Amino acid sequence: MNDTSRTMHRSFFALIFGMFFLSGVSGLMYEVVWVRMLTRVLGSTAYATSTVLAVYMAGLALGSLLVGRFADRMKNPLVCYAILELAIGASAFLSLGLPKHLIPLYQGIYEWADGSRAVLTLGQVVVTVIVLLLPTTLMGATLPTLSALGSRGMHSFGKCVGTLYAVNTLGAVLGVVAAGFLSIGTIGETATIQLGAVLNAVASVAAFALARTYSRSPKAAPADEKGSKAAPVGEQILASRGTYPRRVRWAVLLAFAVSGFVALANEVVWGRMLILCQGTSIYAFSSMLAVVLSGIGLGSLVMGWFVERIQDPLRQLIRVQLAIGVVALISLHVYGWFGDLPRPSLRYGSDLYLLIVAPVVMLAPMALLWGITFPLAARCYSQSLHEAGRDVSELYAWNTVGSILGALAGGFWLLPKFGSSTSGAALAMVSGLLGALLLAVHPAGFRMSLKPFEVSALALCVILLATVGDPYRRVIEKRIAPWFGSNSIIHAHVEEIAGTATAFGIETPRFNKYQQLWINGEEMTFLCTETKLMAHLPISLVDEPRDVLVICFGMGTTVRSASRHPGLEIWSVELLGGIVDCMQYFYADAPQVLASPNVHAVVDDGRNFLLVHDQQFDVITVDPAPPLYAAGAVNLYTKEFFDLVKTRLRPGGIFCLWIPPYNKTDMSMVVKTFLDSFEHVSAWSGPAFKGLYMLGSQKPILNVQEKIHRAYREQWLHSDMVEWDRNCDTPEKLLDLYIAVGDELRDLYRDVPVVTDDLPLTEFPLFRALKEKNPDELNGDVLREDLRIQARRRDRAQAAN
Repeated sequence: MNDTSRTMHRSFFALIFGMFFLSGVSGLMYEVVWVRMLTRVLGSTAYATSTVLAVYMAGLALGSLLVGRFADRMKNPLVCYAILELAIGASAFLSLGLPKHLIPLYQGIYEWADGSRAVLTLGQVVVTVIVLLLPTTLMGATLPTLSALGSRGMHSFGKCVGTLYAVNTLGAVLGVVAAGFLSIGTIGETATIQLGAVLNAVASVAAFALARTYSRSPKAAPADEKGSKAAPVGEQILASRGTYPRRVRWAVLLAFAVSGFVALANEVVWGRMLILCQGTSIYAFSSMLAVVLSGIGLGSLVMGWFVERIQDPLRQLIRVQLAIGVVALISLHVYGWFGDLPRPSLRYGSDLYLLIVAPVVMLAPMALLWGITFPLAARCYSQSLHEAGRDVSELYAWNTVGSILGALAGGFWLLPKFGSSTSGAALAMVSGLLGALLLAVHPAGFRMSLKPFEVSALALCVILLATVGDPYRRVIEKRIAPWFGSNSIIHAHVEEIAGTATAFGIETPRFNKYQQLWINGEEMTFLCTETKLMAHLPISLVDEPRDVLVICFGMGTTVRSASRHPGLEIWSVELLGGIVDCMQYFYADAPQVLASPNVHAVVDDGRNFLLVHDQQFDVITVDPAPPLYAAGAVNLYTKEFFDLVKTRLRPGGIFCLWIPPYNKTDMSMVVKTFLDSFEHVSAWSGPAFKGLYMLGSQKPILNVQEKIHRAYREQWLHSDMVEWDRNCDTPEKLLDLYIAVGDELRDLYRDVPVVTDDLPLTEFPLFRALKEKNPDELNGDVLREDLRIQARRRDRAQAAN
């Protein structure tokens, strides 16, 4: 091959890798948006989210297996790849409207399930398959297609496969960063999908152009002139391709599947643990995923470039698996140190570096080793270049199936059964055992293969495992200690599928105001009058109320206060069942309240509960988990949610939304969105902590003063209001919290953007946080002053005219 041909050969494959990079970008942009779209239909429970991710990965595995069977027989793989990319973009674009059209189908399935988790999960699978199976199957077909092309045009099969996998994964990193940090929060979900479709179209057009320019795949590049060192005595038979026995190949296939299981289960476990270091924002998840994908991509890229030169790739695969076990256990030991560091605050734009530092320190080394395994496994498993596409498709499919099982096991079994720390340690040991398994099937024999590195790694795993303890709980305890010092006691620490609930306070006396509830290490709430008013304020203003729906159970204060009103049916919806169980640590009468025939506690996603139930209520009260930007909380602040609530209110019913104190810009968006959904609105200040109550109704809320005074004549209400403080011990103090009605507020917020499902502005405050290091806060006092300023401006304008 002359210099011109060599240059054309390199340019050809550089373009191929570039196209597959764009494909990776679009694929992860789609995944981020699809998960958001579908969980709004199916609910943001762990079951629904896991179903969406499982179907996504199952489609990838299916596409890989189907196309891998005949990829090596394709006359022109490049044309096939171009068609696949075009079809991916078209199917992704069509997926935009499907979730909304499938709501009636899911509502019917929910009713038919009649409380059966198995039937409901099957229904969720059906809905997800309708939306995702076609585009994800097409995505899964791309890797074996390009692997078949590369095996004909590149001398180094390992370099080809490793580079393809790497560039696609690194493209996925850009896709995660683009969607999770930029596009969804600025141009919206629909435009993000459209952007991904454009990238697929660019890759397709480029592939068609290459296919026309190169009528046939370029011939393989010449082999390196430099010879490689001879293999050690007894292992020379392993130096050539395809010499591993069948049993070794099957062991490699099994090990690669289990490796996928370990990787995805670790993502689930560490995703939970890193919340204590990164906070609960969408950026925390996106940065963690970006770090993991970067490590996998770089590991695959580096190993792909020299895997063909390795005399015994199986031995290196063994060592990598052992190293994963060691590194994972070291990460658990290091994790405890982060308990002394602050968490990033998007409210004040402080300590944001920890969004990246924490996952880099604890996950990047593992991810780098996970990436190294792919080209090594492909080198060990492949039989010949004539079956390269099939071999890669089988490896990829088995790894993906293992990943599906790992994601499901991590959330549904490991975390709730064993907790984060024990689960992380167990997964580390699985990697070590994988290395031992591969040692057992090594052609040289177990004893001959057991060399100092392997012995040291196994011994280090045992030592690290024996000394790791429970770093996750230790970090929680470090965060709790400053509140009450040596008097602190943890009443309950419950890890379950959807999150970790921690109830703590002062040891004696047990039932006092100094108690707190944390979720995933984030301060949620404590015993105060604010949460009592979420029940008493709207209930008192409704004529003859019959029933109340409380979304977000918290410490149970709102439900308990609502139960004081005679004759009311009270429904409560909470995502974490463990939170409901924690009520017993805050109130002595919790068992009696929850056992009352008129109190119904449901473990579910609050928005989804409204979506699948046609029941109407006189009062609906919602207290989303703080902070305002918490991942998923935006689903309770969008116009679509407020419009849904409006359909579930009886005529004259009232919706009460609590907006926790936060910066003025973001709180104003929520207020504007509320004003756009409800014609009749009143705003009230929190009594002590200066958040806002927004009350909305389809009819005017009349006789407010009279109703409040009448409510206070009831001794049980007055006693409940003064249980924890005297901020609202008289009707006058409560009426002083009133700020304004909707007509006064609409003019003030005329130019403020609305929060929607498609453009969830409050969940993406990063750039606003960077711009405003110490943003102004919106609270009752500030809102009153803004209204006074607006009134003075209006008066001056009228006087001028």
